[in-house]
Amino acid sequence: MIGRIVEVAEDRRHLSMHRGLMMVRSTADDQKELGQVPLDDIAAVIANAHGLSYTNNLLVALAERSVPFVLCGANHNVVGMLFRWTATLSRQSVLRRKSPPAYRSENVYGPLLFARS
Repeated sequence: MIGRIVEVAEDRRHLSMHRGLMMVRSTADDQKELGQVPLDDIAAVIANAHGLSYTNNLLVALAERSVPFVLCGANHNVVGMLFRWTATLSRQSVLRRKSPPAYRSENVYGPLLFARS
């Protein structure tokens, strides 16, 4: 695994998966293939473009490989992330130990939500 960080920064792009590769295509009239990267070589994908589309199959394949998919807003700041759910569940005990005793609950994200408000 190489550990590439793939940033999609140009408008009108479509991301999909084909035979273990992440495919990047233009959504303009020509729809030509702009590039491809083996999924096993990707460490993270940063979606930093307007008019970007992607397939659910690609997102699932990235999540299965524990590759985060970072969503950026119009100001190029991170607004969200998609990541493997089981990796989050394995960190529940860490979150519970780090949260103040008064705010511990069965909700894993309770301490995080409290810290942000």
